[in-house]
Amino acid sequence: MSEIPKIETFEHDIVAEVEGKNSNIADIASYSEELSNEKQEKTRKINFIIVTVSIILIVLSIIIIIIYTISSNSKPVQQEIPIEKLQVNQGSKDKVVYLFPNLNSNVGEFISNFEETPFGYIITISDFKEVYAFVMKNESVFAEDVLNSFKISLDANVTKDNIVFKDVNDSNQNMRVLEIGDKTVVYSWLNDNYLLVSKNINGILSMRSAIIK
Repeated sequence: MSEIPKIETFEHDIVAEVEGKNSNIADIASYSEELSNEKQEKTRKINFIIVTVSIILIVLSIIIIIIYTISSNSKPVQQEIPIEKLQVNQGSKDKVVYLFPNLNSNVGEFISNFEETPFGYIITISDFKEVYAFVMKNESVFAEDVLNSFKISLDANVTKDNIVFKDVNDSNQNMRVLEIGDKTVVYSWLNDNYLLVSKNINGILSMRSAIIK
């Protein structure tokens, strides 16, 4: 009896092809899922960075506001203290001569009143132009009077060249300030009627407040 011839088919090839395609589809799906996970992870990182930076900026803003508020509230409030007046009459003129000998010997006739206060001196003048001209032309000489009036002594090596005033404006008040080491004196003109002399700027402002009420 003759053998039945074996007929070859492509079934196994078809199965292999189908299995290969299924494998490729699974790989593609897996790769797509990986890409999706990476994208989500990047998005989470970006969102985290944005939130973190925003929080830091908000905290810094709050700190700056707090510092500014504390600084503004800590500014010292200038207190006015009643001024004790010493009129230039009878024997008080002698004190002007003693405290400001150079000023008195040159323009003393134009000094009409003298007031000694806790902040310095208020010198009332009758001729602004005459007194102003003398002080500005002889500022180093006037400085000697001012320093002596406050019993401030300078080192022996300090000369007239070292005595240089500078312009300062504080609270809309022009002043002339002399600083030599840790020593300071200030003078200022007020309403063409007053020459104010003090050890500091606040003293000038306090005397101005007492005059202009």
